[in-house]
Amino acid sequence: MHNHSTSFVFVLVVLIIGLGSANFDFIALSRYFMAQAGSAIGVSASVPPNPFNTLAKQIKEKEDELNLRERDVNAREQALEKGKERGFLVYGSFGMLLLLVMANFYLDYKRRNFELRV
Repeated sequence: MHNHSTSFVFVLVVLIIGLGSANFDFIALSRYFMAQAGSAIGVSASVPPNPFNTLAKQIKEKEDELNLRERDVNAREQALEKGKERGFLVYGSFGMLLLLVMANFYLDYKRRNFELRV
């Protein structure tokens, strides 16, 4: 006759040896179970609303809103700066083309005057 406690110990020993030979991490498993047990135990405390903590909450919300607006303004300023650079390139290119056209007219004028003299 087998005693149930002997069978249980035998199965437990076989399980431990089998998992140990398969590089099973018993330390990580124990940490996991301890964390689960720790999360089941909790303490909560609350302070009833009063003018000071509600004011602090309102200030925090306003600060978050202002930070969001500031990020939006900074993004718009960067977009405007990129637009200014692009505008500078467009106007610079237009100026160069205007100078080339004017030089072309001047050189055509000089060539015509030279041909008329000869």
